Amino acid sequence: MTTEYLELYKKYRPQRWQDLIGQQKTAKTLQHIVKSGNVPTGLGFFGDRGTGKTSAAFILAKALNCENLTKDFNPCNECEMCTSIDLGDQLGVHYISMANGTSATDVRDLVQKAWLNQPLKKQVWILDEVHNLSLPAFDAMLIPLEKSDMPSLFILCSTAVRKIPSTIISRIQSRKFTTVSSNELQKHLETISQKEGLEDVESAINYAVRNGHGSVRDTISAFESVIHSTVEDHDVHGELLTGLSQHDTVKAMTAIAHADSQGVDPYALTEQLLHDLRNLLLTVAKVDDELIGALPVSNVNEIAKGFVSRKGILLAIEEIGDAFGRISLGAESRINLEVAITKLILKLERLKKARDSR
Repeated sequence: MTTEYLELYKKYRPQRWQDLIGQQKTAKTLQHIVKSGNVPTGLGFFGDRGTGKTSAAFILAKALNCENLTKDFNPCNECEMCTSIDLGDQLGVHYISMANGTSATDVRDLVQKAWLNQPLKKQVWILDEVHNLSLPAFDAMLIPLEKSDMPSLFILCSTAVRKIPSTIISRIQSRKFTTVSSNELQKHLETISQKEGLEDVESAINYAVRNGHGSVRDTISAFESVIHSTVEDHDVHGELLTGLSQHDTVKAMTAIAHADSQGVDPYALTEQLLHDLRNLLLTVAKVDDELIGALPVSNVNEIAKGFVSRKGILLAIEEIGDAFGRISLGAESRINLEVAITKLILKLERLKKARDSR
């Protein structure tokens, strides 16, 4: 009998407040809600994908209803209530994805159910990607959020808070979930590696942190994809950045070809190059390491010199950024990236020539 495979991001999904990587300030405010018993009608969990919004919502749902709450206001994760919530079959705790939008009629039906008595201390409705609601659907939530005797807690999760009407925002308590620093992500992957008995995964960790862009879930998924393949297959980002730094068109184009042969989408390659250039600029500016993502090269100072100055890095960001914009609008990915890199190398050569002639 084979054991069902469980992806690492699911296996290591946060179950306690301290498990929310990079979100401890927010976690403390949620712990205080449990401690004080002052539970609002509406909470808004806003931030980039994979930063712990829905995990925090489920931890809160369990903590508010746990039969054996710990002294630091964590759910025990063992009682019948916690287990039922984890399994998704506890009456009164609901998770609904709004990814495909929900009508005003659906929201009114949801609210009607939220008024019903259920066999637990506090009903919780977790509404994910709530920014997809229509304006009439949002309007259907306004009065319920204002009701002081509403027995349910609504947790509105979203990656696009700007799309949520201000009338909703003003009626809920908002919590910000920030992207996680490279150092914290690296430590988290090192901990997972130790628990999984994985060795010699430093390159895989570096790759995953670089490609996770501050998302815990994306970082763990990237790490898992690498450890099930060959880490050496994923050095195209460093190869491309090095080619640009050396003003070597052949090396840069070869990196793009290698990426294509490995199944790396040119759109994703362009996006990652933008992130790498941004991190290089911040490194040159001596910004705190906590605010800088991992770079795909070890000789960062040498790479930076190849761009001549901050002006060269800014030129690169502008040129690659323009290409990324065109690609995002539907232009052919690889051709636009190759043209942008060719133009950029010519500009860097002129910049170097002008500097040397002074």
